[in-house]
Amino acid sequence: SKEDEEDEEDEEQEGEQEGGVYGGVTIQGDNEALTVEWGGDWDEPKPAQLGSVCREVVINLMDLDESGIFAEPVADDTPDYNGHLALIGTERMDLGTMKKQSRRYKSVAALRDDLTMMLRNCMTYNEPDSIYFAVAEMIAVQAPAIAASAIAKFGGAAATSSGGRSKKRARR
Repeated sequence: SKEDEEDEEDEEQEGEQEGGVYGGVTIQGDNEALTVEWGGDWDEPKPAQLGSVCREVVINLMDLDESGIFAEPVADDTPDYNGHLALIGTERMDLGTMKKQSRRYKSVAALRDDLTMMLRNCMTYNEPDSIYFAVAEMIAVQAPAIAASAIAKFGGAAATSSGGRSKKRARR
């Protein structure tokens, strides 16, 4: 029947994002083939300042996240979250983890890749009208300016890393 066909279509579309522009981030595709693209290049700091810059960026992003949504990894018992990560080919990421490893990043681009993974995980798992999605969107909008400000604070840029696309796969 026509109702059964419509129900099947609804089930197929459940959990998929059609994409859109969220501040500095464009998200396109569905959960299985999602791409995240930043709206411009991010400068790289002088090598001696990299750890300080990455830490400053993460701390400022944590300040934006007043409710602490991204302060720790998503709980292990979150319904179907592990299945979701497997579906999109990624792993857990949060600002607390990024802060712990902030002095170990090899570039601002590597930090941006982890941020992209965190945002992608959130924006594909949660509905666009959820608080989680709204906080992710706010972080996406402000992250490029926060990075630029941190680089300026610690002595300016040494090079530019490509904004390009990031289709992150789980590291094994």
